[in-house]
Amino acid sequence: VNMGWMAIVVGDGSSGKTSLVELLARATNHTLRQFWMNSSVDTTELLGGYEQVDLRARRARIIRSAEALVQCTSEAVTFRPHTGDDGDGGDAHGNGGGGGNGGEGEHSDVVCALNDAWEALRRRTEGAREEASEQNSGFGVQEAQLLGEVIRLLRRCDGALPEESRAEVAAALAELEREVTAVQQLGERHVTGCFEWMDGTLIQALERGEWLLIDNINFCNPTVLDRLNPLLEPNGSLMVNERGLVDGEVRVVRPHPRFRIFMTMDPANGEISRAMRNRGIEVHVRAAPTLSLDTMRMV
Repeated sequence: VNMGWMAIVVGDGSSGKTSLVELLARATNHTLRQFWMNSSVDTTELLGGYEQVDLRARRARIIRSAEALVQCTSEAVTFRPHTGDDGDGGDAHGNGGGGGNGGEGEHSDVVCALNDAWEALRRRTEGAREEASEQNSGFGVQEAQLLGEVIRLLRRCDGALPEESRAEVAAALAELEREVTAVQQLGERHVTGCFEWMDGTLIQALERGEWLLIDNINFCNPTVLDRLNPLLEPNGSLMVNERGLVDGEVRVVRPHPRFRIFMTMDPANGEISRAMRNRGIEVHVRAAPTLSLDTMRMV
């Protein structure tokens, strides 16, 4: 996993293959997406496709993203380890160094204001779900103001975040602002009957640095599975030909450094191509031994 190689977890049914990957993701604090493969899956379900514009669904995704950012930022600031670097002028005995407490107090006030703004936004969006006039439009005036306040307060908390997570939070915040702008612009136009490209599970995990678990990979059509071969090469990437040209070029998606892909398979249900096996590391999981009825009675 640390080397970034694909892991193919092989074992009998109910041997704990999926649970093993889920446990590893929770233990390392990574977001895990699961995709259950079957023989009818095609490339559009993995990579994405064109769908009718649904501003209500896009607003819901924006609210979920904002909620995740608020929760992540609040936890990072609240449980941030105290260091003496925040204060100025303090000596070895802690005299004259009130700047650190002042800085922490300021960040705490911002976090309180952030959660208050988020709660107000949540109540407002829940009320707006019942209004039929807002089903396929952008954010209302009050919602847009509250969302802008949440984004502003998230930016104020940037200095209190751990160094290793600042870049990731800043990128997620920039993406959130782009999505809000796009929804507002679409809401000003007549979008009924219009279509837009929607990224699939694989591309979303690739760009966000999440982990992806594909269950029962040997159920997949070989032609669909072969689409992943260029991605699994060293320094690989994925060309999204299905979307067509974007600004005159084919879209190329390069994996986020934290992206990892796992596959599970039961050999009793078939095999995968040798080319796919050669691009990953196989991990065999043995099923727990079953006790006979006589042994269970003795126990």
